[in-house]
Amino acid sequence: MAATKDGSSGPGSARAGVARADLSRLAVPVLAALAAAVLVKVFVADFSVVEGVSMSPSHPRGSVVLIWKLAYGLRTPSGYLARWGEPEPGHAVSAFHDGRRVLKRVAAAGPASLEREGGGRLAVPAGTVFLVGDAPEHSNDSRDYGPVPLDAVEGRVFRIVPGTRR
Repeated sequence: MAATKDGSSGPGSARAGVARADLSRLAVPVLAALAAAVLVKVFVADFSVVEGVSMSPSHPRGSVVLIWKLAYGLRTPSGYLARWGEPEPGHAVSAFHDGRRVLKRVAAAGPASLEREGGGRLAVPAGTVFLVGDAPEHSNDSRDYGPVPLDAVEGRVFRIVPGTRR
């Protein structure tokens, strides 16, 4: 077969056409997989590495944790679209405070009242949770910044890979 000036005919151009067809057939499943992965990360589950020691010994530094974002409802980055549960005292949760993700344990879910160290009572308003680290002496938590709104709670935390015990 003779090639034209633009090289559009001949065996080489047929192979290029097949390669383009193969790529275009792959594009849809690859894009669909990427879209599904983003949706899962935003709405369903995420992984995080524990950076500090405030949750030791239950979640030591270096642990990989799963954040189950559907534990309490369907949450968007700006808050919950639908809620079917609330964090309970004892749950380890991921929440946002000052634009940062924090991993802490729920000490109380409002409305509640907690006894302060040194005496007195602390009110936890409805629609908030009081979060503390498992190692309070190393934790910056609700004792420092107050109760956290429920809409700031990202999900429940489960450790899946142990970390170092420092």
